[in-house]
Order: sequence, then structure tokens, then C-alpha cells
Amino acid sequence: MTKPIARLIKSELDWMREAQRDWGHIAVDPYLIMVGRQNSALKRLFDESDLDRNDTDHWKLLLAGIAQIVYPPPKPGPGRTVEWTVRLGHELLKDSLRLRLDEPKKAVENIADELARSDKWKQRGLVVDRERIQNLLRDVRARAIDELRSVTDHSEYTLGQRGKLMRDIAWAFSKEGKRELIRRWRERNLPQVS
Repeated sequence: MTKPIARLIKSELDWMREAQRDWGHIAVDPYLIMVGRQNSALKRLFDESDLDRNDTDHWKLLLAGIAQIVYPPPKPGPGRTVEWTVRLGHELLKDSLRLRLDEPKKAVENIADELARSDKWKQRGLVVDRERIQNLLRDVRARAIDELRSVTDHSEYTLGQRGKLMRDIAWAFSKEGKRELIRRWRERNLPQVS
């Protein structure tokens, strides 16, 4: 699909270079490009998209839109960037939960930095940052909100119940959950007095 378009543009540029050699500089002005019967495809594009052919910004918008369609981003594969999937998002949240449980005081930004530096996420070519984790957490909280509301005593909350991973993640990153994790962590790490 792209080769015929590239050939058409190249032939048009060749014509323009030849005309410039004969007549001097030729400005390509969208007002001069005919949008009518002789170019029905262009006319249809303007009509169907409600763009104004007299507005240069609309021409730029049209060009950007068509370029996205003609040259879509490459699909993931060897040497190409990988797109985030639901599975990868869950995996990132599980890794974030593991770090939160190890160090409950650690901020989401520090968790994101640590994960971004890890070989696991570097090798995948994925950008791990605070915003990505927070957006994933927002989705998890929205799904687990009713279950979280049912937790009345956070000191008795049990992590690792079968089928409750999303609730555990939402709880661990909630204010109450973080507070309880810090309390548990301190109890576990206090020196034992005999």
C-alpha cells in the first residue's frame, strides 16, 4: 500500500523540481490544490471528515491522519518495541506488590524505578514508570472497590487468598493497607528481647 503512494509522491516531486528549474520557486499552497471532480478521493476525505479545505491546519491534520493509516506503527517482534497487554500489566502489578510487601514504606515512584532497572523489564523493552503503575492500580481499585469496602479490620486482613490477587494489590497500595503493612513489617523486624 505504501509503495504506490511513495511512487505517486515521488513523481509529483520530480514534476515540481522540473517546474522549479524552469520557472523558479513554486510554493505548494493547499489553496491551489484542487478539491473537486478531478480529485474525488480528496474531496471525499474533506467531506466525510468535516475538514475545511481552506484551513491550512486542517490539511496538516488530514496529512497526519492519513500517515497513521498508511504507515501504522510496527507490530511487536524481534527488535521492535512491545506493546503493553493486560497480561503484562498484571505481571507488573504482581512485581510491584512483591516490592511493596518487602518494603511497605517504599513509594510507588521508587517501586517503578526499581522495576525499570530490573533485567526482566529492561529486556522486554517496556517503559515502566510511576504513571503506568498508578494507572494500573486505578483500574484494579475500581474493580476491587466493593471487596475492599468489606474489609473492616485491616489488622486481620489476610494476604494471598486464592483468587484474591487483585484485591491484595488494591489493599496493599491503599492508605490503610500500607499502614498495616508497615506495622506488620516493624513487628517482624523488631529485635526479639528474651
